Amino acid sequence: APEPPPVVEVVPAPPGPVVSPPPPPAPLSVPSTVLACRVTGESQVALHDVNAWEIEIANTGSAPLSDVRIWADLPAGVIHQHGRKLELRVGELAVGATHKATLRVIGGEIGVVTAKIQAVARETASQYTPAVLAITPPTD
Repeated sequence: APEPPPVVEVVPAPPGPVVSPPPPPAPLSVPSTVLACRVTGESQVALHDVNAWEIEIANTGSAPLSDVRIWADLPAGVIHQHGRKLELRVGELAVGATHKATLRVIGGEIGVVTAKIQAVARETASQYTPAVLAITPPTD
């Protein structure tokens, strides 16, 4: 003979309002640290002439940045009075703030060269931004 189904006891709800459990806590909001870097300027310069790259960095995150610096790694085809590895100290950069700098180099060898520019802070770093320059023969 088949087994009888188990007996389930139904208990009435206690009197009073139904209380739902509290919602889970909201996730903590962590400030974002984002440092953007943009390089503009001429794409061509004659041999031994000066080229100027305009570098603009911006704090596009939601937290202030400290110990902000701009690094430049220059290729062999350009000349700068302080060498090929350069650092400019900017300091603090508030949320939404920007900083502009000009990097002047001399075309030292005919050809196409690429400098790597990067903005860094204690909290974060930008991607490397390429600055491409074609160095052409001088025009007399």
